[in-house]
Amino acid sequence: MKPFDLQAVASGKTIVDSGNERWEVAVTELFGESMFFARKSDGSTGPMRLTPHGLLLASDVQLYTAGDKYVGWTNVYKDALNGYTLGKKIHPSDEIAKSLGGDHRIATIKIEWED
Repeated sequence: MKPFDLQAVASGKTIVDSGNERWEVAVTELFGESMFFARKSDGSTGPMRLTPHGLLLASDVQLYTAGDKYVGWTNVYKDALNGYTLGKKIHPSDEIAKSLGGDHRIATIKIEWED
């Protein structure tokens, strides 16, 4: 998770709370002042007032900008000490990882991470 960012909201980034539940955020102008509201994406809450820094005023829940998620594949090799070692490269697909794994590859694994 990254700190709450209004520019990320405007560009359509996913907004989450510390439990990784998704929230929808709306910005409106009222009497010349920007007002921020949020509600859970599943509709289980009504709109709640939000500070520009992502704090829900009625509940003290902090919202965050979700990080970008990535997926890749890497190969696993048996090392000289009968242990295992991961390949040094992350590949964009299972097929590419396997095709570049060589004869000593014992498995190809999927890895996921968040920025």
